[in-house]
Amino acid sequence: MSINWPAWIAAMDDPSKSKVVSRISFAPMPAGRAPGVGELGSWLVAVPAASKHSADAFDFIFWATDAPQLKQAALRGNPPTRRSVFQSPDLIAKFRAFPVQLASLESARPRPRTAQWNEIENAFGIYLSKANAGAMEPAEAMRDAARDIAQIVARAK
Repeated sequence: MSINWPAWIAAMDDPSKSKVVSRISFAPMPAGRAPGVGELGSWLVAVPAASKHSADAFDFIFWATDAPQLKQAALRGNPPTRRSVFQSPDLIAKFRAFPVQLASLESARPRPRTAQWNEIENAFGIYLSKANAGAMEPAEAMRDAARDIAQIVARAK
């Protein structure tokens, strides 16, 4: 089992890059007592208020985020950001994970917005990896992760 960033999925079904083509399946985040929830990161585009060419910048953003351009980006391996692109029959035929990716996105939550997020995620990831590898008991790993994360948050105050 692997929880993956969506841009890696296409390579798993590419015979020139993968040894597991057609040997893996895709499913939403697993769950125990509550529904599984994916994490959303964000790639944002914006136009500064003081821009001297804001009309041109907005025109570009509208063009770049329109379905035809996002479809071309998807064909190059970038995960779509529009529901209509995820639901495109020809893209689903090429990227069989799209229906599951869309379902996961529809139930996902944004990651915490903090300048310390990279450090927090790294601390958690290290302990989670230790637990997965059997180097630490899961409960101990999560306690240590919580301790380290609390220290990161306290330093930021």
